[in-house]
Amino acid sequence: MNTLDLNISNYSLDELLNIFKLPLHYTSVDLRKAKQMVLRMHPDKCGHKKEYFLFFSAAYKLLFKVYEFRHRIQQDITVPSKYHTQHIDDEREHSMVWETFTKQPDFNARFNQLFEETIETSLVEDGYGEWFKHVEDLPPDTVRNVHDMNEHIYNKKQTLRDLMVYKGVSEVSYGNVGTNIDNHNETYQSELFSGLPYNDLKQVYTETVIPVTDDDFTEDKKRMSHLSMFDINRERDLQLQHDFDNANHETQLKQNYERDMENNTQRAFTLLKQDECMRNKMSKVVSKLLNIRY
Repeated sequence: MNTLDLNISNYSLDELLNIFKLPLHYTSVDLRKAKQMVLRMHPDKCGHKKEYFLFFSAAYKLLFKVYEFRHRIQQDITVPSKYHTQHIDDEREHSMVWETFTKQPDFNARFNQLFEETIETSLVEDGYGEWFKHVEDLPPDTVRNVHDMNEHIYNKKQTLRDLMVYKGVSEVSYGNVGTNIDNHNETYQSELFSGLPYNDLKQVYTETVIPVTDDDFTEDKKRMSHLSMFDINRERDLQLQHDFDNANHETQLKQNYERDMENNTQRAFTLLKQDECMRNKMSKVVSKLLNIRY
């Protein structure tokens, strides 16, 4: 217990779930058990310092908010809902502070300083900004003629073939294009049939050739030296397609649903952590402005 990190910002969703022994798709029953664990951590009951109780309380509240966020879509829209405007009222209360701050002669310098101190770096580290600043994947200086260029292209194709990852069967999406806010995106390319197509910047600069070489046709020739081999291979492919269509589509749909549920939970956790972090930072900024005498 003495080695426990009490900074909740350092924990991922899986780590918090592990602390309370909760599954990823935890229920209200699981939350009640987690709440009992929090109550047992009270200093009057276990003898530990109050910092441990505060940590477990904060962890439980965060998981409870994730549960509410995840199940918000299941609420009955016919039942009147109560909305709290505490955060909006707090912002209105501080509006005079911001208005006074904007009228200062050195506003630009102070604003830039506060921005650098407050900005959440994880929100700007994603993407290809740093990668694009460096020159990569250009033909080497040894390329002097057509033969050298053809050899470079062949080596490039071989490299791309070695890096290709098989991801199995995936559905074609026709919805809006979006990005995953809780993970680094593998690609920023538009959908297959998008009305406004665009390519991923890094792929444009790195995947400059189609990774198909003469070796592909040579290998197929060796494997299918007889006409009967073509028939056997065709029948095998048809059988595999039939088996997938009739047996595996339900499994695939179930896996997609579980993946979406996991992504939704991770997304809710990330949003709530970012919201809490930004509110704490904004409170510190307001405190600084209130302590400054203009």
